[in-house]
Amino acid sequence: MIKLTNKQITNTMVNYQNGQAAPNQAMESLKAKKLPVKAQYWIRRILDKIERCFKILEDTRHELIKHHAKKDKQNNPLIIMADFKKITDKAKEIEGYEAAKAGEFISTKTAQDISKVCNISAEGNGNISIENIQDFQKDISDLMATEVDLGIDKIKIDFDVWEDKRYDVIDGKEMDLLLPMLEDI
Repeated sequence: MIKLTNKQITNTMVNYQNGQAAPNQAMESLKAKKLPVKAQYWIRRILDKIERCFKILEDTRHELIKHHAKKDKQNNPLIIMADFKKITDKAKEIEGYEAAKAGEFISTKTAQDISKVCNISAEGNGNISIENIQDFQKDISDLMATEVDLGIDKIKIDFDVWEDKRYDVIDGKEMDLLLPMLEDI
């Protein structure tokens, strides 16, 4: 059976460049490859399962962030808006405007209200203030180290088939992605 840690699942789905998450291009290119039919079927099935596991992982991670966040009186997490420099005077009437404009922590509700008025992206809403960073980091480390059984047997691939010119060649990054999913032959 294929077992991956949540960290491996994340690395399959996402690459980090300059601190920004981007879809893993190796996964996307692997899906588009022309491969022997059985290999293509099993690879796509596994990647689909990994995508579903990643969604659950991300939902859990977001809940951990909310749980560990400093909160306002209404129990909303406090954040610094990512686009606080783009806040205009249109939002002057919103409570918390001055703090948001100064780049201070504000409630997520205030950030959403300002986002609507100033036409700023509310996605991600910026940086959340964490109450106890050590506890948060421990919980995230535990989450990422958790092993997930995908419930699918490892793939048996006859690489001699790739000598057939009808099939695309798998590059190094794609092979790195596949290695935990391949049965030792």
